[in-house]
Amino acid sequence: MHPSVKAVSLSSEYKGSAAGADAVWSDLELWPRFIDGFDHVVRTTGSWPEVGATLTWESRGGGRGTVVERVVEHQPAERFRFGFEDTQMVGEREVLFEDVDDGGVIIQVSLSYELRKRGPLAAVTELFFIRSALLDALKRELESFGHELEVPHPHHS
Repeated sequence: MHPSVKAVSLSSEYKGSAAGADAVWSDLELWPRFIDGFDHVVRTTGSWPEVGATLTWESRGGGRGTVVERVVEHQPAERFRFGFEDTQMVGEREVLFEDVDDGGVIIQVSLSYELRKRGPLAAVTELFFIRSALLDALKRELESFGHELEVPHPHHS
């Protein structure tokens, strides 16, 4: 990893299955319910969630602005990898799904990112502000995702 690329990661266990978790994460209609700051889809290209498909979305006011995500890898019920970019950073999001013996699923979300603007205070800003904001966003995402995973979705059989 290049020295300017930073990473954050969190995981949590929920009731459900890797296949069910993948189905929820693959459903763009559900993203406003769990992707932190997500407001609405601007456009999609390709066949989501196939490799190469892109999603352009807008964040809620004061958020990330326009975000473009591109599917880099999708192994159903195992892994999702997206490249992403917005006005402040570029990077990659990886979501791992792992069934566990007690009928649950572990979800791990990792972000590797690089700030677009580098300056003399970038390292301090990244350490004290951006990194903690991203970890807080991941916590909110995982919590919201866990709630969404428990809701029955008729079109996810």
